[in-house]
Amino acid sequence: MRSVFHFIGRALLFAILGVLTGVPGELNYSYLLRHDFPNFLHACAFNFFYLLIAFVLCTLIERLIPSRRIAFIIMYFIAGTVGLMIEWFMIGNSPRGNPAAMQSAMFSYWGALVIVPYILLGPEMQPPLLRRNMLVFWMLWSIASLGLTYWSLGIDPQLGFAVGVWSVIAEYIGFNYFFYLYARYALAKDDDANG
Repeated sequence: MRSVFHFIGRALLFAILGVLTGVPGELNYSYLLRHDFPNFLHACAFNFFYLLIAFVLCTLIERLIPSRRIAFIIMYFIAGTVGLMIEWFMIGNSPRGNPAAMQSAMFSYWGALVIVPYILLGPEMQPPLLRRNMLVFWMLWSIASLGLTYWSLGIDPQLGFAVGVWSVIAEYIGFNYFFYLYARYALAKDDDANG
């Protein structure tokens, strides 16, 4: 019974961390740029339930695939791909429906929703420095992005929109650097386990 509560607790914490990962982008786009706070709340609620399912999937992948690096890459690929399907078929941001939408940024956003909490809560093999640096990047970039968007909206709405969109794109694509470092670390751990 204790393990069930532990699993549920980790799933809830995973989902909360994933939602918090998405909050800067959603707040920037939904609230600051579009003035649509209900859309922000809806996105957070949707992401929470999506992340509960993602946690179960990540747990299954971890158990089925012994290589941490391969499991991590599969998790990221699935998270990004499922996220693109959500963008394309539920939101309408397909390459055909919205050619201006940046597909790589959307892939990175949805991947980050799953991978950031995975790295923060995952197995003890993560180096603390990587986790700390990723958190510092996340917090500082989020504050800068929201602040710059708010400030530039006061100067010119078109400038504010450009700053808001591109700062969010840069943030979620920037997470890929930390994912790369984690994949390298996981490879080294896999080599240690096999060697």
